[in-house]
Amino acid sequence: MFPLLEDGSRDAPELEMILEEVVAARTLGGSIGTKIKALKLPNLCQQNSDALVLALFKSELLDLETFELPTILADQPPAFYRQFIREHCPALRHLVLPVCSIANDDGEMACNFIRGIAELKTIRGIVPCIELGSPSMSHVIHTTLESHARTLETMEFERGDMIRSGDQQAILGSCVQLRRLWLDRQHNSKPEGGLQLQDILSGAWACLGLRELCLTLDHTINEQVVLEAMRREALVSTDGNTGRNAIKQGDPVRPENEGAEQDKDKDKDKDKDKDKQNHRAFAWAAKRAYSQIGRLVNLQVLAIGVFESDPSSEDTSHAEWDLTLSKGWLAQLTELKNLRELHLRTNMWAKMGQAEVEFMDAQWPFLSSITFSPDRKLQGLVDQPHWRWLRERRPNLRYHCD
Repeated sequence: MFPLLEDGSRDAPELEMILEEVVAARTLGGSIGTKIKALKLPNLCQQNSDALVLALFKSELLDLETFELPTILADQPPAFYRQFIREHCPALRHLVLPVCSIANDDGEMACNFIRGIAELKTIRGIVPCIELGSPSMSHVIHTTLESHARTLETMEFERGDMIRSGDQQAILGSCVQLRRLWLDRQHNSKPEGGLQLQDILSGAWACLGLRELCLTLDHTINEQVVLEAMRREALVSTDGNTGRNAIKQGDPVRPENEGAEQDKDKDKDKDKDKDKQNHRAFAWAAKRAYSQIGRLVNLQVLAIGVFESDPSSEDTSHAEWDLTLSKGWLAQLTELKNLRELHLRTNMWAKMGQAEVEFMDAQWPFLSSITFSPDRKLQGLVDQPHWRWLRERRPNLRYHCD
């Protein structure tokens, strides 16, 4: 069987020898194409010319399903690879993108590989640590969605919290077959960004069959965008109320009426009203964000955290109330009846108490694992009465620290 090339297991001369054997086999009318299901070429960077790679692909890798794209010194224009992959690797379904393949040439080489695949089901990789919302990463995401939104089942990126918020929403809003979306932060690091609440308001998620989700929410909001969304919802309300009443109904907090109490001291009360309006706009947006998650009734694994707008701050109090019943939106997750694993990031467990664990026990019958992050002494945490109560109710429940 033709050997699977693992990263670091071959140097350039050995790779050239293997490719020479491939060419010789083709000359004799043979092919190695039916022997390879997965291929990972060594990332030689300065030595991996596309002549070497093309020689391998020309052996008709008819059964190749998984490929890790190396750095290639291209002698051909990137668009050449689109037709080349389509012709020589018709069964390719799973693509791995190391960070260099995304960062180089604005991701154009990676994009043409993506376009050449007939039906992409899995894409994995590492987001370039260049800047939040990297244009090359955005280019890769857009290309993937344009070509494969209806076939993609798994999308997994380390440093996925650095993907532009609008791109994260586009994934959730268009990938109807998606089963796993794992946009994780780099291990043991704080989130660098996340999915902004106002972007979640832009449309309903299409991936209702999702089973595994890792997501960071960005609490930063554009107040005007959120208020406009609230007004639109009020206008389409069918309860016959005015816009003001429609906005108020069903939510504990809502925006101030625009013309209210004009007799107040304008300077002082304007600031107060502004703060109240911002808080109420945030609460309205957050409730709808968690409602989107709550619609994912097939979800089995949920890892969730909140982006800290000041990365140097140790204050995570803004995230600690999110998954509570009194001041947060835990109730929006009632329908996650299939949930088995819960990963609580950025201290989202800190304000939970007896009411929250009773909710978990009543609403999530299959819950068997809770992971707490950031790392702390697990013993001290799970010895708290409410966590101890939950484990007594669920003897098979396991607690972990990440």
